[in-house]
Amino acid sequence: MDTNLCMRGNEAMRDLFYTRRIPVRECLCALLAALSITACSDDPTGPDLSQQQFAYAAFTLEGTEILQGVLQLTTTESDTVMGSWEIGWVEGADQTVLVGPQLGEGLLFGLLSGSTIVIDLNPENEDLNVVLFGTWEGKRISGHWEFTGIAGPMYQGTFELRGISEQ
Repeated sequence: MDTNLCMRGNEAMRDLFYTRRIPVRECLCALLAALSITACSDDPTGPDLSQQQFAYAAFTLEGTEILQGVLQLTTTESDTVMGSWEIGWVEGADQTVLVGPQLGEGLLFGLLSGSTIVIDLNPENEDLNVVLFGTWEGKRISGHWEFTGIAGPMYQGTFELRGISEQ
């Protein structure tokens, strides 16, 4: 696997996503279709996300955990990911960090291609979005999150989603 190729793909995805020249859903579809051609995954079928719940943790770029919550993800017959989220501050976190609209609860939309996943936590917003750019690794998804506006990224950090085992 060529990690530089994957990084360029993620950068291209971010750049095209933020130009907002086409609607978010169509932009995500085009980007993930392009990434699937680059084959950044050893597993061409990708993970099975049918009705899965994940524990969410968000970190500053310095590695300090600031947010935690739960994301419910479901895939459709295509590579579309839909679901919901509920996220709050970690006790004692610096609440002046610009985390954007990823506090409270909401619906999400995303796309999955191989092991690459992009999730928009605010698909109904044209401005002020939080987007997760991640890679699937077993029962874990990790990557970076970006809080962005029309002018581009305002703050970013890393995140981790861990599958919650059903009791």
